[in-house]
Amino acid sequence: VASVRTYSLWLWLSCRALAALLLAYGAAKLVQWCWHQYELFRSLKDIPGPGGCCALLFTPRYFLHSLSTNPKRAGSTVEFFQWIRGLSEIHRPKGVFKIYAGLYPIVFLCTAETAEPLLSSTSNLKKSVIYDNMHPWLGSGGLLTSYGDRWRQHRKLLTPAFHFRVLDNFLPIINEQGDRLVQELSQLASETYVNLFPTLSKCALSTICETAMGLKVHSKESTSAVYEYERDLETAIKLFMKRVLQPWTWLDVVYSATSRGVKFGEVVKRLHCFTTKVIVERQKAEAARHSAGNNEAKEGVLDIDGGGGKALVAPHDTASALTETGAERPAFLDLLSHYYRQGIFSVEDMRQEVDTFMFAGHDTSAQTLTWTLFALAINPGVQRKVHAELDSVFGKRAAGDITKSHVTKLTYLDRVLKETMRIFTIVPWVGRSLTEPLKIGNYTIPEGCTCYVFAYGIHRDPAHYTDPEAFDPDRFLPENCSRNHPFAFVPFSAGPRNCIGQKFAMLELKVLLAKVLTNFRVFSCNNRDDLLFDADILLRTKRPIKIRLQPRHGASF
Repeated sequence: VASVRTYSLWLWLSCRALAALLLAYGAAKLVQWCWHQYELFRSLKDIPGPGGCCALLFTPRYFLHSLSTNPKRAGSTVEFFQWIRGLSEIHRPKGVFKIYAGLYPIVFLCTAETAEPLLSSTSNLKKSVIYDNMHPWLGSGGLLTSYGDRWRQHRKLLTPAFHFRVLDNFLPIINEQGDRLVQELSQLASETYVNLFPTLSKCALSTICETAMGLKVHSKESTSAVYEYERDLETAIKLFMKRVLQPWTWLDVVYSATSRGVKFGEVVKRLHCFTTKVIVERQKAEAARHSAGNNEAKEGVLDIDGGGGKALVAPHDTASALTETGAERPAFLDLLSHYYRQGIFSVEDMRQEVDTFMFAGHDTSAQTLTWTLFALAINPGVQRKVHAELDSVFGKRAAGDITKSHVTKLTYLDRVLKETMRIFTIVPWVGRSLTEPLKIGNYTIPEGCTCYVFAYGIHRDPAHYTDPEAFDPDRFLPENCSRNHPFAFVPFSAGPRNCIGQKFAMLELKVLLAKVLTNFRVFSCNNRDDLLFDADILLRTKRPIKIRLQPRHGASF
């Protein structure tokens, strides 16, 4: 009995001691965190912007602002974007301002001069903490979400996928998708105004499916699967943005307990199943091509349960590896498979990069196509010049197969695209978490702080763009561009972490626009003043843009 009592006493004392240690550890961590926050607030006190005690109450200031201006949209992405846009205009003279999202201070850089130190930095390459909310979906090791040595290695490995020889191989795919787009749009050509975005989105998704994954969207079964993937993609983006605007859900343990968190998990699971299935099918097809007796067939079969790949090594001539795979039309996935066979990438690495490419390359293209057609519809003089250039290149007939030579001649269309991306900045902001202090003019932003480059505001700086709201493609004439600040136009970001796929994007956009505009004139019942901008990840409108299509001479339908 005495031994039992002694054991019980020791157990009780041990539990008390453990509880005291845990309490002391928690208190120390809390004090450390509070001190860090105090130091952060103190170091940012001279940077202008709304802040103060409401940040300590964990109440985003934009919510109070939107509640007072438009209660129906309080706390929405619409009001948040309007608020940030207003702050960038107010604080443009200094080029920098701060806000608080709950207890998180965020510094916005809204001029080319203040954005340059961050975008050109070779050390501050880590994406903002908001991107951590994408990890369940895109992983932490993909090109969008990784940083440091892993990002540098993946960037180097994936760059050959966008070599000019590879892009040339993508031209037949883009041409085919453009022809299908024209046929679908011909069914919508009438006296009525329609929302073209769903049709343009399907075209962009089909293009990215074939170029990224080698998946042809022709059969009823594949079309249904891809469009289900598109719906899940849209749902994932919406859920992600709702989470971004609710900082208290940024903790995974909190978010996973919410109904939205559960739904997000289900959607992500379906997205992963789709891309994994495509990877497996592509690998089986590749293995079959190498079944003549060499080891390629054996190496080409994926271990779906497999572990990680070996340490990353420098690639060989990977542009040649991609263009000479033996596939009828090589895809981005073939380059990843090449690295898998070398032991450089794991299956998970492949899936993360494919998911990233699909996410980054689909919606952006569809939205840019929509904005460009709208810009031409409300600027008929510019549209006439585009048609004149197209007629001079293709004759007064619909464009057939568009070649690289054709694309290089479409210089005015190129300027129209750039001016569209300036005014309707598709990715309005780019975020980084500082891994070391950053000097911005007279301010030093400390390590650990989140910074956002507000590209939408940079593109409207009167210091670099006379009459910035006017649509003038000739701003991008070579003689005018040479005078511009190198960071005054950043639709694809800039510096070491710029968009790796920008050449592909411009090629795709030019070919698809040439196909559409050789066949149609475009009109809109909307004015720019009618638009209510809604920025989640991309710049959109709250209500759809309506376009009317009128067939031109020599239309191909």
